[in-house]
Amino acid sequence: MNNYDDRYQYPIVNAGQPHLLCELLIDTSSSMTPSIEAVNNALRTFKEALDANLRARNCVEVCLIPFNSTVEATPFMPCEYLEFPALTAQGCTSLHAALDKALEKDRERKDLLTNAGTAHYRSW
Repeated sequence: MNNYDDRYQYPIVNAGQPHLLCELLIDTSSSMTPSIEAVNNALRTFKEALDANLRARNCVEVCLIPFNSTVEATPFMPCEYLEFPALTAQGCTSLHAALDKALEKDRERKDLLTNAGTAHYRSW
């Protein structure tokens, strides 16, 4: 996974519509080795489902938070910018750190949306 700059923000698209923030916390520790291809396939299916739904395409923003011994997070991405990296399994499980990162990213994006005058739903 890329090292994303936490300061980078994707633009708010369709700012007049309420947005739905979706954070995907994905365990990529070595215990996931037998299942990691299924996870990558599920992410592709998730993206296809979002693309097929006009309303979702216009208001869902996704933040991917894969975690193992380290935790990285993508910026929230509107569907039109959404690309998932191929995940690999390695290391230990840092669930607590991943949850902390998810809460941090959620608060940052909600603050940005609120300051821009864009309403938002409760996050997934």
